[in-house]
Amino acid sequence: MLEDVHHECGVAGAMHPEEGHNVVDLVAAMTRNLEHRGGLAAGIAVPEDGGFRVVKQNGHVRQVLTPRRLRGLSDRAALGHTRYATAGSEERALAQPEQHRSSNPDERFVFGWNGTLANADELRVSERDRGTVLRTTGDTELLKLQILRGIQRHTSANLAAVFADVEQNVDGSFNIAMLLPDRTLVAYRDRQGRHPLNYAVNDDGCVLVVSEDKAMREVQPGVDPVPIHPGELLIARHDGLQFQQVADPDPQRCFFEWVYFSNVESSFDGSHVGAARYASGRILALLDTLAPKGSSVVAVPDSARIAADAYAQQKQWPLLQDGIINLLPGVRTFTKGDPARTLKAQQKYGINRSVLEGKSIVLVDDSLVRGTTMRELIRRLRQEGGVAQIHLRLACPPILSPCFYGIDFPEIKELIARQNFNSTLKSGTLPDEVLRVIAARLGVDSIQFLPVEVIPLAIGCEIRSLCMACVTGQYPTPCGQRRAEAAEANWSAGNRYVIESSR
Repeated sequence: MLEDVHHECGVAGAMHPEEGHNVVDLVAAMTRNLEHRGGLAAGIAVPEDGGFRVVKQNGHVRQVLTPRRLRGLSDRAALGHTRYATAGSEERALAQPEQHRSSNPDERFVFGWNGTLANADELRVSERDRGTVLRTTGDTELLKLQILRGIQRHTSANLAAVFADVEQNVDGSFNIAMLLPDRTLVAYRDRQGRHPLNYAVNDDGCVLVVSEDKAMREVQPGVDPVPIHPGELLIARHDGLQFQQVADPDPQRCFFEWVYFSNVESSFDGSHVGAARYASGRILALLDTLAPKGSSVVAVPDSARIAADAYAQQKQWPLLQDGIINLLPGVRTFTKGDPARTLKAQQKYGINRSVLEGKSIVLVDDSLVRGTTMRELIRRLRQEGGVAQIHLRLACPPILSPCFYGIDFPEIKELIARQNFNSTLKSGTLPDEVLRVIAARLGVDSIQFLPVEVIPLAIGCEIRSLCMACVTGQYPTPCGQRRAEAAEANWSAGNRYVIESSR
């Protein structure tokens, strides 16, 4: 993806049931393999003296979890985290894992999580009404307090009741990995299962928990990761592994995990990410009747490569692998703060004029959000690359509404598709006149998006089990719906649409 979109976070944890084992390096390695889900901060925690020792800092995982910082850190249980700031500021205090210190040993815990609380504002007011002095602006502290209230009410011996309370009080998405002082490893995936969470037990009996299965398989090639079900609680103690269904599952998986965020080699609840991207590119080609026959296909590296390859194979058109060169492989521009994001996007790609000059190209990207960095790439392709025609194809429907569940899509006013269209989409794609306006604003000869109803087909699941609120405007939680309605009212009250004024 070319756009500067933020993601939520990634969690990793491990617990060996026997003394004398050290899982710190294992957890650090899994966390490094989740860096694409964060990039702002990282950390790791282990039990120590009835509490926890936490090492965390702003920066990429490889900058934070270095051999020097990990030196002397050893335990048979550990918890890792990589973070991006979808809620709250970028201050170091918001880095995770986050621990709760208490004079009561039963109330001590450390946790990391992945998601966003849609009702954070209401929870913040509630805590202040109780007299709580909040230390941070983020929602991690609010979630910690929800867990604490549950433990105070039910004790840590009844974690099912604790997380049932969290489900009752929290609106949003939250995958939680947690450690107790006795080295109990806990993992909970919210009932809507919006983001992935997996576990496995290796040949040595060590229990592993991680956001994406690829991060686990990369470090432990012999393991067989299994998804934790929506609403399911995992408790790993020295005497065994236990599962409890805390809440009735209501799957609302984020479709953007397949479109962009998850590693291409990961699977999300049994649906392979790379296969979904390939299917999207192939269908995009089947539906495309506008691009001139014999055009060359170019991918925006790196997440659009599979879709571009599928598009080229379906059309039997040449794929120009080196048309755009990623000069900073592994670096995602959304992990940079403004104004550094735009500069990083400009520095990230090299334009190969010897490959592109004079050609009509189909430029394939996974999605389009603001359009600001895409516009810059189009300018460079024409001026530096000498491209004759550019036909932009997006392996995703147009983003038309904000996300309140863990992906930091911008306000409505910043969404390029919404600036020209006074609605959301339940099916199909944008009207032709809207597409022409967007194409003109970007400087391309034509633009096409993947229709809404194609996404479930590409992923291989029913649309009712997916969260596509940022496209359809149908939010699967009450607070998400209320926030969306408020955003729509605010936007409609102060804006007219380009397409309306051009008629």
